Amino acid sequence: MGGHALLFDLKSDSMEQHDLSAAPEYADTFRRLWNLLLEHTRRYTPEALTEEGRFRTYDAPGFPGDMPGRWFGFHYHDYSVDTFH
Repeated sequence: MGGHALLFDLKSDSMEQHDLSAAPEYADTFRRLWNLLLEHTRRYTPEALTEEGRFRTYDAPGFPGDMPGRWFGFHYHDYSVDTFH
């Protein structure tokens, strides 16, 4: 999975302060959601996956000008939904 996945309980942790992705009691939920994400990606944006079925990853830009016109994907309280980033 790349070690970059996070899981939050937005009802009890709306500010996303406590990552639950490694918590044993959330293992089934994490696995189910991860598989749904992979299934959705295979269907709608397969180019985001490698031949092995993993997400393509790139080094993070060091400065906003490194990737002109690209939104880095961050969480902000004015957005009602999360983003795939």
